[in-house]
Amino acid sequence: MSGSPFSLQLRCTTVQGSATTGTRKTYILYYCARARKQRDACSQRYYTNGEIIEAQLAHEIAQLTIMPAFKAWALAVLAEQHTKAGEEQANRAAMHRKELKDTQHQLDNLTGLRLRDLIDDAEYIREKTRLQNDMTHLTRRLIDTEKRTDAWLQLTRDAFEFACAAREAFLTGDTETKKAIVSAISVNCTLKEHSIALQSPEWVMPIKTQYPRLARNIAAFELTNKRSTEPQKAAFAAYNPLVRALVDAVGTNIRQYAGHLVIPRLTTNAIPTN
Repeated sequence: MSGSPFSLQLRCTTVQGSATTGTRKTYILYYCARARKQRDACSQRYYTNGEIIEAQLAHEIAQLTIMPAFKAWALAVLAEQHTKAGEEQANRAAMHRKELKDTQHQLDNLTGLRLRDLIDDAEYIREKTRLQNDMTHLTRRLIDTEKRTDAWLQLTRDAFEFACAAREAFLTGDTETKKAIVSAISVNCTLKEHSIALQSPEWVMPIKTQYPRLARNIAAFELTNKRSTEPQKAAFAAYNPLVRALVDAVGTNIRQYAGHLVIPRLTTNAIPTN
């Protein structure tokens, strides 16, 4: 239903069924679909106002919102990691190319052996098949090596861009933007007694659990170092290991699920609060 962005994402916890929507004048109301059809099937029979749902989701999104300055630090760390990862990627790719060359050389030698009648047809076909399979496998590994690093690093950059912009984009965005944001921060979203509960994907958890305390410490550090001409640089230098630890935790989780993640790219000029 247009204008009700979360009806396909919310689940009723009692019967594990979907929550649907209806309208009363200008209100959007969420309720358990089964409860409305079979009153004995579920105790969650009462409507929840859409404004309540959106307010709760906005609160959840605020828990992973980061400061623009912290985003800049995270991206700086990722830029360094990209250089290092690029070198490691080049080394792995060179190793795979050498393995491919060596395997092709073995295949050429095998053909020479058969032409000189040093091996029979059966052995030739068996070894040729094995070597061709090895080359197919090595080619796939080479292609995967060349793509994988760029993929997870870009997703990690997208994650910190998203964490900086998501709150404001949710508050001011259209229906599709809100749906995309909620999909990105939850693998399961349930509704029970007018309250939602989100199960966050792995990449979100380091930001939700580590960032708030780190942000408070950085703010306190800046207050006590107000005389510094560049307080943010001083704070970054002081908390660089913790910033790197958070970035590494997010990147590690994204690397594991990079093939299945969708992190929307949001645009907003607003500056989120701490």
